[in-house]
Amino acid sequence: MAHAVTAPPPDTSSGVKLQSGTASSISGFSEKTLSRMADRGELTVTYTPGGHRRYLEDEIRAIAKGGGA
Repeated sequence: MAHAVTAPPPDTSSGVKLQSGTASSISGFSEKTLSRMADRGELTVTYTPGGHRRYLEDEIRAIAKGGGA
């Protein structure tokens, strides 16, 4: 029996990526705490070619409101 293939849900995030300092200011969490959250998989993080973290604005604003990531 063949399995139906479904498309992933559309991406509704803004796609805006924030530097660590900006993410820290918006969320109220220290840069180190955000780094640890990303390392635990609680936040999505991407890296610049130079190795700097970038956080998704939507996730940072969600944790700032107490909504979690």
